[in-house]
Amino acid sequence: MNKEAVGLHLDGVTSVRPFRDYYEQRNGTVAQYLARYLNLPYQDSTEPTVGLDRLYTVPAKTLLKSRAHAMGIETEGDFYGAAVEHLGHVGKAILHPTISEYIPSFYSPLFAREVHPFVLPGLSAFSREDALESFLRLKKASPSDYIRFKAPNESDGHGQYAIATLPEARKFLNALDNSLVQEQGLVLELGVQHPSTISAGFAQIGTDRFSFIADQKNDRGEDGRDRYAGCNVAVVRGSLFDLYRAIPLDTVHQKALESCAQLYEKYSQFDPIASRLSFDYVYGHTDMGDEVGGVTDITARLGGTCPALVLAAEALHDTSKQSVAQAEVTLNYEPEVLLPEEQGAINFIDEPTLRLSARLHHVL
Repeated sequence: MNKEAVGLHLDGVTSVRPFRDYYEQRNGTVAQYLARYLNLPYQDSTEPTVGLDRLYTVPAKTLLKSRAHAMGIETEGDFYGAAVEHLGHVGKAILHPTISEYIPSFYSPLFAREVHPFVLPGLSAFSREDALESFLRLKKASPSDYIRFKAPNESDGHGQYAIATLPEARKFLNALDNSLVQEQGLVLELGVQHPSTISAGFAQIGTDRFSFIADQKNDRGEDGRDRYAGCNVAVVRGSLFDLYRAIPLDTVHQKALESCAQLYEKYSQFDPIASRLSFDYVYGHTDMGDEVGGVTDITARLGGTCPALVLAAEALHDTSKQSVAQAEVTLNYEPEVLLPEEQGAINFIDEPTLRLSARLHHVL
């Protein structure tokens, strides 16, 4: 790495307040921790002091490789995030097999076959007609009362619909823009009762790699979706397999970590430039009581675990790779009331509508 400063890159982020403020505060604070770790000055985006090619960049979104190269990003040591050939490579549609004959250029049937054992049962469709046939096939084979329809490029529970009957599926699909389905795909997954989410992944800061596993804390938002409320995170220096060796895990967490690690290994066929990448593993049970779980999402950008991750990285800076840092992220959607887990925490967002805080618990 031959960079002179660390700077925030918010291209592609909404200009609507207060959501823009959330990105500026959370990502900006994470970037300042990264600057301190790398022993580089932090460059405010409003007062540039060095050019893009000499900046260790902290983008808010996944980058296209063409854009990354123009910014001086050639290796994972040049930025905090990920760059891919096509944004479809970080969408949900690539995770599942398809019955569609037409497939967009970003979709790889080989990848979908290889990761099939590690993802939640489902299908991707690239037309409304194929989505309807996929629904019928999944319903016939599924022990669940409903199938979850998911827009492949949405996050945080947006663009997801639980559909139980054929009339409901027809009504839903008829309202969709078929050209958008052909371009991006539509994901249909087995319905999971009382789902919980485990995230696992890595971040490389300069030449140092850290891996983590996190239990998400979710609640139910006013719009009925599962809303991200933070996470409890364990971080080690090294790879996902170092994490596996360093932390005692129950059966569910072992399965989650193995699935995420295997999916990451297969993901290399897309040849990403990635210094921050993680996968969400959803588990629960079907309506028949059968346990079910699998990877459902790829996060190739600064994400919800990152405030805890940078605190842990700072604590592990001068320790051996066997050490484990435990940290926590909390989102408070009613910030007028201080939550117990916010006591002694560092605020990464502090707005009247949201407070996001993180704290380091201990290093073992």
